[in-house]
Amino acid sequence: MPSLTLQLFGSPQIIYEQGWIDLRSAKACALLYYLAVTQRAHSRLALAGLLWPDKSDVDARTNLRQAIHHLHLAIPACLFATRDSVSLNRQLNVVVDVLRFDELATLGLRSQSSEPSHNALRSAVSLYQGEFLAGFFVDAAEPFEEWVWARRERLNGMVGEALRQLVERSLARGDTFEGQHYAQQLVSLEPLNEAAHYQLMQLLAMHGQTQAALTQYARYTALLADELDTQPGGELAQLAHDIRLGLSAPPMLAVPTQNIATAAASTLPTKTPPHHNLSAPLSSFVGRGREITALEQMLTTPGERLVTLLGPGGVGKTRLAVEIGHRLLPLFVDGVWFFDLLTVGDETMVAQSVVGTMGIHETGKQPLIDRLIAYLVDRQTLLLIDNCEHVLGGVARLIETLLRAAPRLTIVTTSREPLNIPGERCFTVAPLALPDKTSDVAVQALLAPESAQLFVQRASSHATPLQPTEDNARHIAQICRMLDGIPLAIELAAAHARSLSLAQIVHQLEDVPGAYFQLTSRGPRNAHERHQTLYRSIDWSYKLLSAKDRRLFARLAVFAGSWSLEAVQRVCGDFDGAAHDEPSILEQLTGLVDKSLVIAEPNGDEMRYHFLETIQRFAQDKLAQSGDEDALRDGHLRYLVDFMTRW
Repeated sequence: MPSLTLQLFGSPQIIYEQGWIDLRSAKACALLYYLAVTQRAHSRLALAGLLWPDKSDVDARTNLRQAIHHLHLAIPACLFATRDSVSLNRQLNVVVDVLRFDELATLGLRSQSSEPSHNALRSAVSLYQGEFLAGFFVDAAEPFEEWVWARRERLNGMVGEALRQLVERSLARGDTFEGQHYAQQLVSLEPLNEAAHYQLMQLLAMHGQTQAALTQYARYTALLADELDTQPGGELAQLAHDIRLGLSAPPMLAVPTQNIATAAASTLPTKTPPHHNLSAPLSSFVGRGREITALEQMLTTPGERLVTLLGPGGVGKTRLAVEIGHRLLPLFVDGVWFFDLLTVGDETMVAQSVVGTMGIHETGKQPLIDRLIAYLVDRQTLLLIDNCEHVLGGVARLIETLLRAAPRLTIVTTSREPLNIPGERCFTVAPLALPDKTSDVAVQALLAPESAQLFVQRASSHATPLQPTEDNARHIAQICRMLDGIPLAIELAAAHARSLSLAQIVHQLEDVPGAYFQLTSRGPRNAHERHQTLYRSIDWSYKLLSAKDRRLFARLAVFAGSWSLEAVQRVCGDFDGAAHDEPSILEQLTGLVDKSLVIAEPNGDEMRYHFLETIQRFAQDKLAQSGDEDALRDGHLRYLVDFMTRW
């Protein structure tokens, strides 16, 4: 099998069957490098726009054909080209140094400090011979140059992190000479990294190389003066002073807390895109420890690239997604992006909303979606796409396209129903854990569950901090149970602690007609109106239902507790004397489960269904408005009599 080796770190080299190849055509080289690094087929239109953005479609495609022909002559059968797309020939044995580096560095950085991960990092940095495609330039191909720049930035970041890890791990193993070796490489890669200079000077001094340490300091001082017109930080200057006096270096390699070069450099203009657009939370994150652990494991498992957080409105899907995004930032070196689709009213606008948030604009003849793919294709990126249920079709199409085109991309969505596309893992976000119902539970046990912790924190932020008395604990437990542990409902109810006692809140929720949804209103002014009241949050899901599904949803409120499929078919399907369609009822009920409005739980050999208390009350309002309530209750009574007779 023919072999092709591409050495793309430093000045690029092409080796085919042990012979060096000089393509002479920069565009042909660029085409080969792009196909090899991205590892997938690309449309001819996209490749033409990548390399000849200033040409007409006809001229650009003609130039592309010439570049393909040039490659075929120099490296026979290196490409697989169809009428519509081009890729590398999979029958060819292709070795690319940057891909091997990526694989080894990712393995080493994700794993714990073990011998295999340490060796993986060693092997990875040994492949680095300079910047990605150093000195290689293609004229009049701005999209390609942007791709090279982005790839170069990511690889440089990975090399730097790998070297930092190798220094730390070498020192932890007691191998200070290896630590010095990698510290020297890190300084060469990041000459303005003051912490790296500090470590290297310490190591040189520890090994008796006093003059080398002082020379290192002098070089760094001159570099700062030339590049940033500043001086080293006080801690580095003190270290140099101690080395001159022959004082012993600290026993443990510390790094300076003040990095003058980094601080000064941060004020300079930069092309580096933001690492993330996640907002800083305005309140503490409560609970969800098990969910976070499970999601972190899921999202760092090879092959798990699409996770949908499912749950009813107000259950905390958005907050959990943002928290996961913050925690996984170190693993997604090319960034974490959050997109809120709440205000997107048309499925056809989903892609435009995503592209607009990322600041990617159309260039030349290249369509927006192709620009998005070109940006993501070889980046290790996490996308968090929030509130998908009302534009589900558009989201599903976009995600499927992106996941097929960008093998390093991972996506988390939040929705009230699944996307139903290949590779999707659904993760149900349940309400927060509730306090025990038994009467002899201690105060601390009543306040320990996550729902109670959330209420206490939020209520204390609105009024005088709550005291952990027995009466308070029992009232809080009762409130949380009546609100099903739904975070939105708890936060909204807790806001009333400034004007009502806990006992009054319980009374309002239990006994005052209409007060239940009044107490779970008046959310933050900066929240979307759907998140300002519990009623509107549920109503959002209700309005997305078909008229037929709305009727069934309201009719299900006739059941006070849980119900069986048979009960739904008998009571809700033919209460008015019409023949019921059992498959249709089952399909509708399954749809309500998928949309997070009904909960299905196994009970022996059958499934039992029920509402959350919050949704039950909403459904009861809809049933009362429907005019069907009396007839349904009569039908329910007949069913119960018949059931007991059979029993």
